[in-house]
Amino acid sequence: MTAWSAAAKRGVEDLVDGVREGRLRSLVILRHRKFGASEAVALAAAMRASSSSLTELRCSGHDLSVEGARALGEAIASSSSMRILDAGSATLGNEGAAALAPCARALTTLELEAKGIGDEGLKAVARELGASQRLKELNVARNCFGDDGLRALVAAATKSESLEIVDASDNGRVESGVADFVASGIKELRCQSLRQGAFDVVVAARAVGTSKLERLDVSACELSTREIAVLAPAVMKIKELRIAHNSVTDVGAGAIADALKTEKARLDVLDVSSNEISGRGLAALVASHAVVHLFAHNNSIGDDGASRVASAILSAEPPDRVPLETLGLAASDLGDRGAEAGFFVFFSKGVALAPVVEIGGNKAIGDVGIAALRRACDRRPGLEIAQEVAAAAAAMGN
Repeated sequence: MTAWSAAAKRGVEDLVDGVREGRLRSLVILRHRKFGASEAVALAAAMRASSSSLTELRCSGHDLSVEGARALGEAIASSSSMRILDAGSATLGNEGAAALAPCARALTTLELEAKGIGDEGLKAVARELGASQRLKELNVARNCFGDDGLRALVAAATKSESLEIVDASDNGRVESGVADFVASGIKELRCQSLRQGAFDVVVAARAVGTSKLERLDVSACELSTREIAVLAPAVMKIKELRIAHNSVTDVGAGAIADALKTEKARLDVLDVSSNEISGRGLAALVASHAVVHLFAHNNSIGDDGASRVASAILSAEPPDRVPLETLGLAASDLGDRGAEAGFFVFFSKGVALAPVVEIGGNKAIGDVGIAALRRACDRRPGLEIAQEVAAAAAAMGN
């Protein structure tokens, strides 16, 4: 049972009772509930009851005081059932983060995004992480720690035997060291929107071969196409790479494509959206036949580029390669000519590739292009998804 309270300006007495009696396993305390220090202490006491079976607590937009954070941190640390804590969207600061930190011993997921946590607060969290045998996912995105706190967290992640996912995105004070997470033993690293140089591609490229890393998101990290070329060999080892909103050109795309041609290379997800890639670079990625879901939204592909991509899709697959299932080309300068004469021709060829194609935001596709899409769909039985895309394109005024 999950409690989603809709009552206005109420306390949490009914929720506390539900936790104490074991009736609530998942609890979301919405913003219109009163949840101050005394309520947090009361809830913490209920969580200590032998009958409590609470596994998930989300505090919505409530501001946890140090007193409340300490009570919850200690109660969760001794809990045998709690697994997930989202500390809400209000600021904890260093003192509040330190007070809450003991909860990391019991949890599998700890959400601390945008909590005003600086170096000292993150060090406190890192110390508890080192003592945890359960924590798998830690989100410390959008805080205010710097390199000092980050180093403590990397060290704790390296010692941890359970941590798999770290989100350190959008921490503007961090200047270096984020790539050290690659060698720490985690499986997924999200580090979007960092300042230039915070993610060292050389360090990452050297470490990835012997690491456990499977998924990497370095979107909007001011990476150049040269840096992407250095990082490109990593695609032979990982399953997901997101490099959107950087400065990747066809050279960087070509470097990734070359790496993907290696035997047994496969990417479940590759996101190169909002870069400087043309149809030539995208065609090279498609021709690798090694990407399952490829997103290239908001690049200047154009009609000529669409024809290149169509040819790459229709090219012969090397043995044991993977089929393209999703191709994202929203806002990619496609027009009627690309839709009619080039890009979507493969729909009518019986090729079992790219059953999902995203083309929203291509305002130059008019009635002629939409008609071509519909004809192609009619010629390929069973392509319901493509028909929905064409209908959606028409509805959006493409």
